[in-house]
Amino acid sequence: MLSPDGRYRWDGYFWQPYPAAGQTNLSARLRTRRSRARFAIAAVLILFGVTTAAAPVWLSPLGTDLSALPFGPFRSGPSPQLQAFIPVAEKFVEDHRGLKFESPPKITFLTDSQFQAEVIGPPPDSSEQSYYRRSGNVLRALGLIDPGVDLLKEETSLGRTSIIGLYDPDSKQLYVRGVQFGPEVQHVLVHELTHALQDQHFSISLHPTNATNDEATLAFRGLLEGDAVRIEDEYIATLTDEQRTEIQQAESQLGAAPAVIPRNLVEILDFPYVAGPDFIKAITDAKGQAGLDTAFVDRPTATAQLIHPDRYLAGMVPKSVPTPTADGPQIDDGVLGELDLRLMLHKLITSGQSTSSDVNAAASTWAGDHYVAWTSGSQTCVRTILVTDTVSDGAVLARVLRSYATSRSGVTVEASGASVTMTTCG
Repeated sequence: MLSPDGRYRWDGYFWQPYPAAGQTNLSARLRTRRSRARFAIAAVLILFGVTTAAAPVWLSPLGTDLSALPFGPFRSGPSPQLQAFIPVAEKFVEDHRGLKFESPPKITFLTDSQFQAEVIGPPPDSSEQSYYRRSGNVLRALGLIDPGVDLLKEETSLGRTSIIGLYDPDSKQLYVRGVQFGPEVQHVLVHELTHALQDQHFSISLHPTNATNDEATLAFRGLLEGDAVRIEDEYIATLTDEQRTEIQQAESQLGAAPAVIPRNLVEILDFPYVAGPDFIKAITDAKGQAGLDTAFVDRPTATAQLIHPDRYLAGMVPKSVPTPTADGPQIDDGVLGELDLRLMLHKLITSGQSTSSDVNAAASTWAGDHYVAWTSGSQTCVRTILVTDTVSDGAVLARVLRSYATSRSGVTVEASGASVTMTTCG
């Protein structure tokens, strides 16, 4: 969905700079909108329209028997029980996050057809189709997806089946797809309300003016989602075994990502929810609530900081790396990051060419990078300069990257001290 001025594209949670011809955004295009396994829902999800035969009896964590309130039968629009639960969820989020809502969050409940039309929007236009084609070419050159993967098709499919709500930090609005009430809605509402609370206190919108690169966007999302997952999990802990079972059943109905979605894309989709909670715990263990609030101002800017929270706590920041030289018409440039580097090297483990310890050691040397992509005939090429902290770290990274170069054609590696340059074409 494009903004009215055509400058931004909604990725399901943030307005991302919409690329003009010859520009793309690596991490943003690796994020589609889907449910997360286990108990939490991806940031774009808030309410799953599970239909029940009769209104069930649910106890809120504050001890209110919502079914005992004088509600009539379900009709069109949000159920009275769901409406009554909103202040219950708001208070839980306030108590557990240690912050107060400055104003009540705005929530719009939509039917399925309204949600499809108003939030998901119409099919992509020709400019968006071109964007996805360029994106796919870059990902294939990096070895992150295989030939034949149609990113636009998968994005559209996931969007129409998996998006069930989102929080828009620009309009300060929660859009909800559905009207029913149950535990599978309660915990997700808690998650999304946490985002609304974050936004009221720290302004979580990421526009070009305050987002340094796509890698920084993904790292910041890890902070946002880790915080929201923490509060959500604390809410789930208050529920009964029966309610938690119903959440699991609802999650199973949502299902995992379709098998056609490449593993690497799923890994990046899940990264904020997997790495984020451990990152939050490390901060709160070391610096408490004040330290967590400070992290929303002094934001993480690299996935390496979430993978290794001690680096963030020690003040590590990614090194600045010059833009590599493109050998043809440039179509993209940005930061790869430790997460994407790990995903690229993972195939060495599955093929038996390297051990997990070697790959982990090499990826952990990441201290900064910069890539550029260009077209070369029918191929797309990507050149990445990666830097490490020491010459010995550079040697470790170069050794594993050279093994990667032998695993697929069109890859070259050049090393110089603490810097390694990798060029991939495909």
